[in-house]
Amino acid sequence: MKKILTLAIAGIALASCTADYECNCTVTDTWGGSTTISTDETTLIGVSQAQAEQDYDCVSYTQTSTASDGTVSVYERDCTITKK
Repeated sequence: MKKILTLAIAGIALASCTADYECNCTVTDTWGGSTTISTDETTLIGVSQAQAEQDYDCVSYTQTSTASDGTVSVYERDCTITKK
């Protein structure tokens, strides 16, 4: 009986650690003096906050590269995560 109770409590504890999260990102792409801004939204269902923060679609980063002609390209992804 103790094992069943322990498993039930563990199951409830684990279930309460997951939730649905929404990831909203703003993408700024600058290349050759031209800038494009777009947004995207991703819904993550039944994950922990740590999983949401590590999901590829919800990671903020900046990437800079230089073409052979010296043109600099900057790709910036700025994301926020909210609990639904």
